[in-house]
Amino acid sequence: MTNLIAAYIVRDEPDYLFELSVKSVVGLFDGIVFVVDQPCEQNWKIIDSVPAQKRIVLHNKYWKDSKGADGRQRNVYLNYLKQKFVNDWCLVIDTDEVLSDNGYLLRELLWQDQVKVFSVHMEHFFWNLGFADATIEKHFVPARFFKITSSLSYDEVEHPVLKGFEGGVALLDQVTLFHYGPTRGLQDEIKKYRKQTVKSNIHTPDQLSQWHDFHIMGRLPIKEFKFEQHPLVVQEYFKK
Repeated sequence: MTNLIAAYIVRDEPDYLFELSVKSVVGLFDGIVFVVDQPCEQNWKIIDSVPAQKRIVLHNKYWKDSKGADGRQRNVYLNYLKQKFVNDWCLVIDTDEVLSDNGYLLRELLWQDQVKVFSVHMEHFFWNLGFADATIEKHFVPARFFKITSSLSYDEVEHPVLKGFEGGVALLDQVTLFHYGPTRGLQDEIKKYRKQTVKSNIHTPDQLSQWHDFHIMGRLPIKEFKFEQHPLVVQEYFKK
């Protein structure tokens, strides 16, 4: 049997998006890995909601002000997977991302051997659910779905991308990751921008300026998005 694993880095901030994210994957995956430092009580409840036979919790200190913190946390789950789930498949998903309702289509890729790494289609939302990023026609987040092999690793940078695989990276647009982080509000985006200007070791000054214009000033191309196009767990939450 080939297993399908989801992998999270969990920080200490409580977030309703994390609950929606876990709900979108828990029924589809054989295992869910959480790399945690000291999650708040709300996040522990979300982790504990995953059935014990699927739940894998790995502990590692997250140094918030360290430029390499994200890369180190990702290597924690990756090193574990390389020991326990070699030749299985992993989807990397953030706590503010929700998998589309057709996520079950990922299983159709587990037994093919032509491609071992996929960049996954993503929709970014800003301010509310009715507007999505239209900066480019179709956005793909790099190397998020992959076959677990012993050669894989992450660099210790702010936004690490998987490396060490053989062959090319294919684009996966059969399923979508919905990124809702910026919908938390303007204050959250300002806080994130200020952190990036100090901490990021991959963003250029031009990229940070563009971040400010897009995320804070609203100077970005957008497209309308219908409520019914969102995953069901998101629709159900906002209908309450």
